[in-house]
Amino acid sequence: ELRAAAHIAYIPNMLQAYNNNMDLHTETARAISGKDNISEQERYQAKAVNFGFLYGMTAKSFVDYAKQSYDVVISYEQAEQFRDSYFKNYPELKDYYVKIQQDMNKKGYIENPVGRRKRYPKDFKDNNLLSHINAPIQGFGSDVLVLSLLEISELPECDFYFKILGTVHDSILLAIKKKYLNTLDKIVHIMENPKYVKELMDEPLLVPLKADYSIFEHCWYGKKI
Repeated sequence: ELRAAAHIAYIPNMLQAYNNNMDLHTETARAISGKDNISEQERYQAKAVNFGFLYGMTAKSFVDYAKQSYDVVISYEQAEQFRDSYFKNYPELKDYYVKIQQDMNKKGYIENPVGRRKRYPKDFKDNNLLSHINAPIQGFGSDVLVLSLLEISELPECDFYFKILGTVHDSILLAIKKKYLNTLDKIVHIMENPKYVKELMDEPLLVPLKADYSIFEHCWYGKKI
């Protein structure tokens, strides 16, 4: 989602981090703390900040979100400070929120980079901005996964060397024979360079896509290979 947001909202500090192979959560931790040396706990806290404030969450809501989703305890005062620092480091997000609202009001739809549109009726009224601003970002992430899956399904090895079992969030679940594990490198290459995504986009993707894999004897449990 953060890579999609960096591209869609054109956020220079995020784009710089991703294009220089930097860890965005660490960079956000530095921005909200003012420190150069970041601990693992501070990085984890910044992960909650990134995903919480990406869609404009209030400081009050973030206190509950951080506790429930990340088991991170943050005071309301800390949440306010984190929110202010976050939007100072990524100010383009607020411009993106305005653009989304304008597109919804003027065009009657919101569109993501591959052309998928979320349409709204003319008399549609909803003051929950969160439901609008996350659609292009989350929708784009979903489209990247599905289009990658389509390309993977077209590989000659599919159904012979491996079988596609399904998807879970932003992951693809495969069953593959041990002697064909090297096929996974080809699949990773497709996920990082999905041709159908590039064909549907009007402009090049501004951030690199990253994919990796884990191998288990059974589906996500048992001995890790």
